[in-house]
Amino acid sequence: MSLIVQPYRRDDVTDAVVEVKESPEEPFNDLFGPESWRHSVWGSKCLEDLGCEMLGSLRTQDIYADTQDLNKLEEEIAIVANQIDLVSSTLHIASDVISFRLNNVFEAIRMARQYENGGVYIG
Repeated sequence: MSLIVQPYRRDDVTDAVVEVKESPEEPFNDLFGPESWRHSVWGSKCLEDLGCEMLGSLRTQDIYADTQDLNKLEEEIAIVANQIDLVSSTLHIASDVISFRLNNVFEAIRMARQYENGGVYIG
């Protein structure tokens, strides 16, 4: 199984999550890594030390980031992107492999922001 990242919007009346029909355009897609990355990458001590609490929460739950949480998710993804050499060497994963997943989240955030009640799901 793989972790996926997808934009969504919340229904104005019910607040229910509504799937966004739009798909990311190449080179982006909806992949966020293998399921094992919940613990070994996103929930790692390395990312915890960088202050990535939201990403670390993937250890135990999926992420639904909207409103202010969307900004927090973007901040954490930017932290990892800015520290990609450290993360790559610490976790022994090629930086381009991690960067590809980070860019998928940046694209999902961009897509989510097209909606008044947009958000990003990771799980």
